[in-house]
Amino acid sequence: MSLLSLGHAASVGMRALGLVRQQQHRSCSAFRRKPIRVTSRQCSAWVEASMSLNKRIGFMGSGQMAEALARGLIDRGVVQPSHICCSDPAQARKELFRSLGATPYDSNLEVAQNSDVLFVSVKPQFVHTVLADARPALKDHTLIISIAAGITVSQLLETAGPNAKV
Repeated sequence: MSLLSLGHAASVGMRALGLVRQQQHRSCSAFRRKPIRVTSRQCSAWVEASMSLNKRIGFMGSGQMAEALARGLIDRGVVQPSHICCSDPAQARKELFRSLGATPYDSNLEVAQNSDVLFVSVKPQFVHTVLADARPALKDHTLIISIAAGITVSQLLETAGPNAKV
């Protein structure tokens, strides 16, 4: 994975967790929120100056994108490695996450039980399956973030439940 895509994946994760500031932007007479463009140095300084996120992060699927997000969150000090968990059918991927300091689990249900923020980081054809596995353990405060291409919010809500935070 290139350094550019690793940095992009980390910035996507940080944006999703609300760690990149937003600014008000006037368009016609309505306001809309527009992300501020920041350099990686500015982002690093801001994250280091802020407190660490006190949330447990779970990855259902621990492929290369999940790895990039986890490494970015750890390297920037957003979360402690011990606050990250994952599941994956491939033992090698679980071992890689273990080497980062994360906790690998054998099931998506266990990941959901131990997470406040849940990344659905599987191929689009598996999103329904992993969310159905995790649904019994989803709590009211669990935030679900999907990085699967082409999956809509309504599809996520259909599987995770109408009250899920997507």
